[in-house]
Amino acid sequence: CNGFTEARPLGRVACLAGAATALPAYMLPSVVVGVKEWSRTSSAKIDRKRLPAPALAGATAAQVVVPRTSEERVVRDAFAATLGLAAEAVSVEASFFELGGNSLTAVMLARRLSEALGRGMSMADVMQRPTV
Repeated sequence: CNGFTEARPLGRVACLAGAATALPAYMLPSVVVGVKEWSRTSSAKIDRKRLPAPALAGATAAQVVVPRTSEERVVRDAFAATLGLAAEAVSVEASFFELGGNSLTAVMLARRLSEALGRGMSMADVMQRPTV
């Protein structure tokens, strides 16, 4: 699910969660983009040249939802440290994969979260719950 039409009420996180149930971790996209309608070529295929460019990692200051608890702050900081982002730019509603994470960095994040939270975390946990 690299893209989805916005006519259907399916968010980016739901799209990635659905893809995670059908695809192996290495095939999961790091970014999904919503479009109003698929542009088609004359042969009715999706016109890839007219697809919108994916947004860059991170959110603008207006879009950042700050952590409400100390545990959310720990998880947000782990996201930022793993991805090399400023913690203040990571919204608790942003998906780890939309921020630039992939299956390899998910393993690193799981290890970092296990240490920080004092409980076992796996890559599957990150895949199933990709937001703070």
